[in-house]
Amino acid sequence: MKLSLYLKLFFFLLLLNTHNSYSQDSLILINPGVSAGKFYLGKTTLKGLKDSLKIKKYIVIKEKEKLKNRTLVFYKVVLNTAEYKDISFDIFDKKTNPIVGIIIPDKYYNAKTIDGIAIGKSTRTDVNKIYGNPNRKVNHMYEYVYRGISFSFSDTTNLVKEIVIYTPVKKL
Repeated sequence: MKLSLYLKLFFFLLLLNTHNSYSQDSLILINPGVSAGKFYLGKTTLKGLKDSLKIKKYIVIKEKEKLKNRTLVFYKVVLNTAEYKDISFDIFDKKTNPIVGIIIPDKYYNAKTIDGIAIGKSTRTDVNKIYGNPNRKVNHMYEYVYRGISFSFSDTTNLVKEIVIYTPVKKL
């Protein structure tokens, strides 16, 4: 009787852990300046995102970024579903504008670029071999603005911690 109870508890915990694995079984392929999985820069809108994923749980955060001569106002939409928890999207208008940025956080060890750079597996040296030296470094981000991709790295392991994609910049 006790063994049966322990087995049920074990399978329940196993099922619970699998459900909260943040989609680590499916690959999120990142194409710099274009897409992350099924989310496309300049094409996918918040409405399209909600409809295709059938999501109701998301958080919208209004943010401001000071530029040289103006302040940029945008919205960060953070998904809060079991499959896509904490992936965030930057948009300029909550209703109509398409996604302009996608942030893939460090819990997605199944995310990698089409060039093979993977979260939690690739080092700064690996990134430099593929993309060269960054166009600029802002805080903890190494930005390859002409390619439409940025990386942050773990301070302790030097592994890729986060990947951000956006529309490539033509000139700084």
